[in-house]
Amino acid sequence: IVVGVNQYQVGQEPEIETFTVPKQTASKQIENLRRTKAGRDRKKVDKALANIEAAARGDDTLMPPIIDAVRVCASTGEICQSLQEVFGEYKENFH
Repeated sequence: IVVGVNQYQVGQEPEIETFTVPKQTASKQIENLRRTKAGRDRKKVDKALANIEAAARGDDTLMPPIIDAVRVCASTGEICQSLQEVFGEYKENFH
């Protein structure tokens, strides 16, 4: 017996309501990000992101350099991009 496949099947899957960010909220966040990037020390951010990448390439713990990057106002996207440089991006393989 495989539950949900050949026994104990549920009829129709319930529709899941998805959340959409209001345009006004998105615009406000984009403006906040632009202001934050304009007011930070780019050299410190670049160094912090390089430290993340170096830690990812080695055996170091990633959290300390990530926290340092956050402290100098690196964005989540920039931090993720530093990790992508080393680990790549997961792509689901559909057969």
